[in-house]
Amino acid sequence: MAEIVSLIYKARQGIAFRGQSNNHIIEMAKKMVKSSRHEKVIILLDILAKLARMKYEILSSQGFIDSFEGITKSRMTPVYDYVMNNFKEEIKLEALVEIANMDPSSFSRYFSNFNKKTFTQFVNEIRNGFACKMLIENKCNISNECFDPDPGFNNISNLNRVFKDIKKMCPSEYIKLHSMK
Repeated sequence: MAEIVSLIYKARQGIAFRGQSNNHIIEMAKKMVKSSRHEKVIILLDILAKLARMKYEILSSQGFIDSFEGITKSRMTPVYDYVMNNFKEEIKLEALVEIANMDPSSFSRYFSNFNKKTFTQFVNEIRNGFACKMLIENKCNISNECFDPDPGFNNISNLNRVFKDIKKMCPSEYIKLHSMK
């Protein structure tokens, strides 16, 4: 079950399965619809096990997921809320330290230790996740005014650099990959 649990956890970011092996899964799902209750459970588990072993692609960056379960009592929660509501704008350190009630060096150290990444990396992942979502949903393209004002990247070159650092491909490659679906 560990493979299935891992797949479900990763699915929070969105996953895509590509290739001919999808046809077999589709046939299994059709069979499941016509099966009895207990057979449906068995087929579902079989489908999930097969999917867990297939090659898949994660669709969004970890930072875009609003997945702060278990930290509701953290002093960072108001900071996360602020970032999620303001990631399209310039986020000033002064506002964050005031929200967290900390001095700048303490905030940076605490945030890095708590999240295992710098605050800048965190914000870039959220902005990049938003850009991915916009590109996948065809709500804009990379040269479009949708990114001007952009989701906090300041300019297209910075967006391209951050996008490539996080997704390991440029935005135009990402668009082509997702337009093939």
